[in-house]
Amino acid sequence: MRTHRSIIRILRTCARSEDALDLAPLRKRHVPSMLMATFDSVSTDVSTRGGILDVLHCLASSPTAAVYLVEHAGILSWLRLLLSSAAFWQVCMQHVLQCVL
Repeated sequence: MRTHRSIIRILRTCARSEDALDLAPLRKRHVPSMLMATFDSVSTDVSTRGGILDVLHCLASSPTAAVYLVEHAGILSWLRLLLSSAAFWQVCMQHVLQCVL
């Protein structure tokens, strides 16, 4: 899982960039869709799921990437399913506990 975390850290850096050149490879390789699929995997730990949500949040902050997420990656359907899943609430609880402790 250590490799996953470092990859997610790199993706978060790319996603925060306002430069369209940084976002283009992510879109071309369908990275957001792969991140959503990885989040849904039973083998993904809570920490990695939190990182995936961070990357998707960074992407959604960019208007161009947000349009891609809605029109091509199916993020709205994924979010609807996510809100009804236990995995999402597990990640939320971990973040809350980290803030409190």
